[in-house]
Amino acid sequence: MQIKHKKIILSVFIALIMVTSIAGYIFVPQDNLNSQTKTYKNHDFVNLNGRWSTDLNGQQISILKSPELIQEQNVVNINTLNSAEKIYLSFNPTENLNRILFEINTLLPFLKPRVITSCYEDIKECKSLPLKTCNDATDLNKVIIVKIENNTNINYNKNCLEIKGSEEKILGFIDDLIISAIS
Repeated sequence: MQIKHKKIILSVFIALIMVTSIAGYIFVPQDNLNSQTKTYKNHDFVNLNGRWSTDLNGQQISILKSPELIQEQNVVNINTLNSAEKIYLSFNPTENLNRILFEINTLLPFLKPRVITSCYEDIKECKSLPLKTCNDATDLNKVIIVKIENNTNINYNKNCLEIKGSEEKILGFIDDLIISAIS
């Protein structure tokens, strides 16, 4: 009889643990689980799924790097790019730019001009895309060239933004450019 009584108590105890665990999972907001918050320019950024997010005038900003690592870049800002009617985003489609292009997509809501995909080299993968280099950049038709290279060089000159470097350096610069929308 004593063993049966212990089994019942143990079963009730395990069931109680399971029920309270499920209730805790359901009733504790997911945003509060393991989330970090950091402040940058009076905006609270919350780390959700490896990205830092904040709200800017009803627009969600999402960046990869921590706000404390943001560098005030003085190369170009969103307003400079927004003075155009079109922006040609030129790259080589044979390079693996998936992460970079995904990050550029997070920048698009802050760009007013129409963004057009283009190439900076005349290669077979680009035959259906316009060919745009810095020589084609004007006040109304700006060009952004993205290239994976060993040396980092980010330069804005004569309506052309050249972003060259490693994937991580380019991703970091795109985050800095997104953050320039806060200023």
